[in-house]
Amino acid sequence: MFVVVGKRGEEIISALDGYNAHFLWNNAFEETEMFVSFTIGLNAIRRKGGFDACFLLPGDMPAVEPDVLKNLMREMEAGGWDVVFPSTGTKRLHPPLIHARLFDALIAYPGEDGLRGAFRELNAKIGYVVTQNAGCKLDVDTPEDYERVQRYLEKKHTREDGA
Repeated sequence: MFVVVGKRGEEIISALDGYNAHFLWNNAFEETEMFVSFTIGLNAIRRKGGFDACFLLPGDMPAVEPDVLKNLMREMEAGGWDVVFPSTGTKRLHPPLIHARLFDALIAYPGEDGLRGAFRELNAKIGYVVTQNAGCKLDVDTPEDYERVQRYLEKKHTREDGA
């Protein structure tokens, strides 16, 4: 797992202590868009080598289910897509799964309109997996969002435990 950090990076690194994570710094996080952090991570993945694809999972989305990731991998393999997104059926969600054949072109892309612009410019073949998983829609940008995600996860774990 590659984790790009910026603001409050030391706290994130501390919170992930014990996980098999490679931490990368975006020291210009205040002046740059998320695409820069993405390319920092993608560069590290490309240098490490041996990967067929990567997920772009923003750190503020802690409730994405492993089954969603598995379904995206199956769809990429079956459909030969460049990118596979979870979807509501009408809207793209996160995290996309991006095939390694796009890594070099994405790293070289100047960043205009972020990934959406890059995929458009590259004429990427995009596939979708329709999901009802709420975790693909939940992000944590405010204290209220954090409370909402906490409630969702607690309720989910209660259902899984059979209580």
